[in-house]
Amino acid sequence: VETRIIQSSYTGTGSTVLINILHGILCHDEPIHIDDSNLNRVAMLGSKKLRALPHLITKAHRSDFDLIIEGYTGKYDLYFVVSERDKPYEKHYYKYDNILFIKYDILLENNKNSLHKIVKNVYGKLRAFLPERIFPDVEEKYMLDNAVQRINSMNELYEKIKHKPYGYHDKFYHIHGNHRGRHHLHPN
Repeated sequence: VETRIIQSSYTGTGSTVLINILHGILCHDEPIHIDDSNLNRVAMLGSKKLRALPHLITKAHRSDFDLIIEGYTGKYDLYFVVSERDKPYEKHYYKYDNILFIKYDILLENNKNSLHKIVKNVYGKLRAFLPERIFPDVEEKYMLDNAVQRINSMNELYEKIKHKPYGYHDKFYHIHGNHRGRHHLHPN
């Protein structure tokens, strides 16, 4: 059974930073793969209608983890990496061994929490959570450097597109124009 990681969080929780750190560590030169249309089928059609997940990491904005797990039972060894801010998820999910919750504050870059510290912290959580076999066979420093570089490149691109409308979309990093600071517009 193949392993798949679903990075699925409410909006406004730092999920874009988290998904790009995940990619930086595990598959740094791969674009973000969004699968909301498929995973939305859970609610509309039931979990038996889900199509295959061709990529190691998929991003979504779903919180019905049980239905997704049911839909892929026997097909994939699923792991969820979830960022959380204000609104908690259903209580029973916090007991699941295959769901890692990462607090928004851990992902927030500031004077006390540098990008290097953020990446190292997330890396440590991922190492303790995910199966060893999915990590690249390279030194830790290489994975950390790739993740930092990916976030730095994403931030540089964002500076170029931040004044564009939200409808403008970069498919590699999955960032939009006017992307940041929208939490007040779409709270959890």
